[in-house]
Amino acid sequence: MRRTTQAAAKAPLASLGLVQLLRASLARPVYEGLVAESLVYSTLQAGPEFGAWIASRARKEREPSREPAVLMAREGAALSLRLNRPEKRNAFSAASSLPCRR
Repeated sequence: MRRTTQAAAKAPLASLGLVQLLRASLARPVYEGLVAESLVYSTLQAGPEFGAWIASRARKEREPSREPAVLMAREGAALSLRLNRPEKRNAFSAASSLPCRR
């Protein structure tokens, strides 16, 4: 109980969001609960507690990929794009949007 109280004192906005989410989710279908969870989570991401948590984490230096993030191929009027970052499960970001290879 003490750890819960300490966590709530450290992050009161997140604690309040959790309480309201749990109350609002009672006896609701799963999809409505997921919508509510998404709303609370995205709201918290814009808040000061999340910002402080992000700032407290050590930044990982990432080695830039030698391969382009996207491969392009054109056949006549058709343009094919293929994500090319399997080591990152083809995640795409602004940093990976450097020039494509044809």
